[in-house]
Amino acid sequence: MQHTLAATVTFKGIGLHSGAPATMAIHPAAVDHGIVFQRADIDGKPLIPVYGDYSKPTALCTLLQKDDHVSVSTPEHVLSAMIALNIDNALVTLNGPEVPLMDGSAIDFYKPFVNMGIVGQSKARKAHKIIQEIEINEGDKWVRLIPDDRRHFQMTIDFPHPMIGQQTFRFDLDHGDYERDVAPARTFGFTKDFEMLQTAGLIKGGSMDNAVVFEEASVANPEGLRFADEPARHKLLDAIGDLALVGAPIIGRYEGYKASHALNTKLVQALLADRSQYEEVDFVVPSKKTGHSSSIMRDKLFSK
Repeated sequence: MQHTLAATVTFKGIGLHSGAPATMAIHPAAVDHGIVFQRADIDGKPLIPVYGDYSKPTALCTLLQKDDHVSVSTPEHVLSAMIALNIDNALVTLNGPEVPLMDGSAIDFYKPFVNMGIVGQSKARKAHKIIQEIEINEGDKWVRLIPDDRRHFQMTIDFPHPMIGQQTFRFDLDHGDYERDVAPARTFGFTKDFEMLQTAGLIKGGSMDNAVVFEEASVANPEGLRFADEPARHKLLDAIGDLALVGAPIIGRYEGYKASHALNTKLVQALLADRSQYEEVDFVVPSKKTGHSSSIMRDKLFSK
């Protein structure tokens, strides 16, 4: 069956790029509504469905765009939490162009959703089951979807930094513990890039309160990392959110190597453009009797 929230949940924070206050309310919605954003600050309160036709590949975040004047940026973290909790239908109202960044992870979205409650609805849930491998490449970077009976994710990153290097994190969305292993992983960046982007008028809201900042050979955040492989976990978190653009659960294996929001968006658009790559099936949310996740550094966890 499809699912929605039991009641409205409201979030307040700042936008990553503008640094302006951002308020977002997520409301229950009827069956087959899907997840739809609404710009409450614009005349007519235009709607933007979370769907590949309304997405635009960008390097720094996921971008939903209806036209040149109506867009929503950085929805990937809240979408990741909603997908993990199997929320199919919701109306998301925003008072501006950016979703509040919160602490840079998905945990501040996930926990209120759980506390509010999620309710089943009266109509069957449809999923896209991958039946043919699809891959998008850009240089040495790639993302792909492979046939699989479950919703598996694998992310590999590679950064020339002594605290990152190459990391691979794997996660089973149907049977893993998203709240413990994925949701707390924060977005991250490097001191030199933060300075350059802020000079360019971007990430005005970025700080160590909502991101992990890597200096030349260390982490600038006083609290350190939440996981030794927090960057790989966060990139996987992003991928779960980006794939929400399909508009339905994906049954299959996602694999990414040096993946980006832009590559994920192009993967979604390529999938939706070719019906031969998937079949529509009824999807019942599996019961999570056991947790399962793995990483090359899974046991090296740091406390928050």
